[in-house]
Amino acid sequence: MAWMTNWWSDFKEDLKEITNRQWQVLGITAVSVLVALILFLFFVPQIQNNIRQSQLDAIVYPPVVKEKVKIVSTTELAQTVKEQKAVTVIFLRNGRTLTKEAWEILGDEKALGDLNHQVYVYPLVYDAKETIEKYQLADDSVTCVFYEKGKEENRYTLKTSATKDWMEQLNALPMANVKELD
Repeated sequence: MAWMTNWWSDFKEDLKEITNRQWQVLGITAVSVLVALILFLFFVPQIQNNIRQSQLDAIVYPPVVKEKVKIVSTTELAQTVKEQKAVTVIFLRNGRTLTKEAWEILGDEKALGDLNHQVYVYPLVYDAKETIEKYQLADDSVTCVFYEKGKEENRYTLKTSATKDWMEQLNALPMANVKELD
């Protein structure tokens, strides 16, 4: 225990020998390191989102996106649903057979000619588990959800094969509240 008392008294003596100039340099260094750390912690999430988006653009999304099909990113999904008066979102789980078929149909000019409104495609890549839970999606299928004024109004789940009549199903999603006249 004597060594600790000696160490502490030596440390106090060393502190007394530090000049004002050295304290200033130490203070400036500490503040600079603190500012650099804060800036680093602030910009890293933004940089990470940009990297993820560029990876999605390069790897996941089809090379040609049509007029009626718009890709929505992780950061844009909730905002798009909330701000659009009426919007159809297609949730595609990457790496699934149905997803590949859906992308092929969404890339087909003739099939898109049958589509009567714009759809937003949200590929489930990075935050798949959280998104599946939040939007109550089936893990192994393609889910199409129609939102009106930010509220879900209708849903269609493609479980077997994406065929050309899938466009008919997408066209019918906004018609959930239309009543038939006798």
